[in-house]
Amino acid sequence: MQVTESATAGIETTTESNVLEVRSQSGYIYVETSKPVVVQIYTILGQLVSQQSLKAGTSRLRVKSRGIYILKTSTTTRRVTV
Repeated sequence: MQVTESATAGIETTTESNVLEVRSQSGYIYVETSKPVVVQIYTILGQLVSQQSLKAGTSRLRVKSRGIYILKTSTTTRRVTV
């Protein structure tokens, strides 16, 4: 959500139009997005594991080992356990 200041009404909120859903199953991270997005996956220690450009829809990303990962886009950060 973005907060912008309006000269006439004070504070106005606008919602982000991209929907991002993240889940894991069987060693994969599934990312569902409503528009194209660049996704970065980090280990819990902050090491970059993967960076990919995803198209709108559902994408399946493979990670090498089980653990806790941080999935980051330009506007969203999510924690996912694989």
